[in-house]
Amino acid sequence: MKNKIAKIIALALLATVNNVQAQGNEKVEKARKDVLNAKKELEEAQKDSAIDFHAYKAEAQNKIAENKIKIAELKAKSPKDNSKEAANYKKKVVALEEKNNELNRRIQRAKYTKQTSWMKFKEEFKHDMDGVGKSIGDLFKSNTN
Repeated sequence: MKNKIAKIIALALLATVNNVQAQGNEKVEKARKDVLNAKKELEEAQKDSAIDFHAYKAEAQNKIAENKIKIAELKAKSPKDNSKEAANYKKKVVALEEKNNELNRRIQRAKYTKQTSWMKFKEEFKHDMDGVGKSIGDLFKSNTN
């Protein structure tokens, strides 16, 4: 009788150990799947980020090139006299040209921007780019008046 009870207990323990081990294997397998999914998502995010960067950089370089053309037009329309107003106008045009060149340098260096700070970079860059564009527009208006 003791032998039968011992065998039943041993079988129950063996079944419990097998069940626990099977549950552990399921958890390990689930964890492996989660890791693989996370890796795939990371790769996709990196690809999306690279695509976003290249598209943004191309757009920024186009705007910088447009600004260069407008600045050249402003230089060509620059007053030829030596008045204080003409000197002030020329200083503004040179300052805009320097800001535009700085934007060009910043977008070239942007490839070294960490992914975590990319959104902040884009926001600041857009703000600065819009400022240069507005200043160019304002100079065009003041030059025609």
